[in-house]
Amino acid sequence: MTVLGVILIAIGGGDALRVLTPRRWTVPARILLLGIFCLTVLAAATAAAVIPWWQAVMATPGILVWFVTVQIGPALVPTHQLLASPRRRAAMIILFLLLTSLAVLSAELTTGSIFTSVPLIGRLTEETLVLATGLTLFLAVSSNALVRAALKRETAPLGEIPAAPGPQLKGGRWIGPLERLTLAWLLIIGAYPAAAGLFAAKGIVRFPEIQADQEHGNRAEYFLVGSFVSWALAIGAAGLLRLTLLG
Repeated sequence: MTVLGVILIAIGGGDALRVLTPRRWTVPARILLLGIFCLTVLAAATAAAVIPWWQAVMATPGILVWFVTVQIGPALVPTHQLLASPRRRAAMIILFLLLTSLAVLSAELTTGSIFTSVPLIGRLTEETLVLATGLTLFLAVSSNALVRAALKRETAPLGEIPAAPGPQLKGGRWIGPLERLTLAWLLIIGAYPAAAGLFAAKGIVRFPEIQADQEHGNRAEYFLVGSFVSWALAIGAAGLLRLTLLG
């Protein structure tokens, strides 16, 4: 799972750069900054013997596909034709998953001598720390784009309904990442009652906003779709890290 952690660090850190880069920057400058960051991550991982060079090479196509497909801030490349339809966007996401899975599986199927798992504290290893860092960055920044894509696809058929000004539900941009990170770490440490309490608390807090939407009644569906996608990402991240800890 070390190579997956490196991929997620490159993606999560790169998406954070895309969010933090001033909008006045030109597209070539953004691409250059993103390329330097990703090359630095892969080169540092290789130089530190976290992953061998060939795994860094195999990780690169998946990282590129992510940045081309998932738009955060100004588009890096003219993808209006490539990603003109939801099916094409879904195909690109599937391509990203296949490329990433290929990189991870190729690493896992190699001999154990390639890996340099250095015990740190108890059951924590270098592999676990790399994966935890990557998952944290991904849940904090990159996952927002996936949730937005799911919500946009779900609400697309409602085009005849006039959109309310501002966001559908307040605070999602910041509450969402905090919720995913909190839920993931609660599940990792086995605090399942606290995780269940988080689910319940979110419903209670959002209930007044949902109840107030009497005219169209689409906020409940918006809330459910966004919550399920967000929870699925957090549960998946927690499961990956738990598997690494148990391994």
